[in-house]
Amino acid sequence: MIKISHVIQATSEITGVRIPVLVSQIRAMDVCHPRQMAMYIARELTLQSYPQIGHRFGDRDHTTVIYGCRQVAERLKADPAVRVICDRIAIRAQEIAAAEKSRSIQGFSALVAYNAVENSHICGEFER
Repeated sequence: MIKISHVIQATSEITGVRIPVLVSQIRAMDVCHPRQMAMYIARELTLQSYPQIGHRFGDRDHTTVIYGCRQVAERLKADPAVRVICDRIAIRAQEIAAAEKSRSIQGFSALVAYNAVENSHICGEFER
């Protein structure tokens, strides 16, 4: 499952805008456009609401998120380069989510194996 944090990280990696700047109150175009793309992708790929997305992007109002998503939707129609960047961000966010899930499963498997070894003496008592 893709989280907003995955989209933020992916946007930072693809666009070169550092995460603290991406979620800051800075309104410069070189920050604003990547932030709007991240909000658009977060809305498309996660189950989060506009207010939830706004909260993760520097406590922005939900109407700001709606506006940003509409702006990106318009730019997607007019500029193929925007589509390429959005696609790259979306793919990278999916990769980050998959890697996190893999680490989580590996960690769980290691915990189960550890507990099995630690508790093997208990199981042995019941077998007698």
